[in-house]
Amino acid sequence: METLRRLSCSYVTGDVSPEELPMIAAEAIVRGIDSPSIHQLAGLSQRDDPRDIRDLYRAAMDELGIDIPNADALRWEYVHFWAQCMLNGSLSPYEAASKVSAESFRLGEPEALRDMYALTLLWEDDPGHRTALERSMLEAAKSLHHKR
Repeated sequence: METLRRLSCSYVTGDVSPEELPMIAAEAIVRGIDSPSIHQLAGLSQRDDPRDIRDLYRAAMDELGIDIPNADALRWEYVHFWAQCMLNGSLSPYEAASKVSAESFRLGEPEALRDMYALTLLWEDDPGHRTALERSMLEAAKSLHHKR
């Protein structure tokens, strides 16, 4: 079931296309996940109308009790996740800031993320000051974390 929850997030963010959903549904059935709509979805092909695929996907998620998240809310969750990864050291400041910057673009470049984006650009353009820029990235991540 957790796989379908992650799929729901990936679908909303556009990382999974409607054409991929029938095969994913078939794999879910093999893993023991069952609902009437998931069986119908698994029976479709990539050539079926994407609207029909989307409708069955939504029906299957509803039958399984899996919420389909709001895209912007999910992107903000990703922003906070990447900032936390920077703070706990699981990603370098630049790697995490790059991921935050990508989400910033998808969110319409909100003011709250402009510093992180600017720091990423500076890091790429000014190798001589990367250590100082990484400290600034960490401060920006702390600021994001505290605003949550």
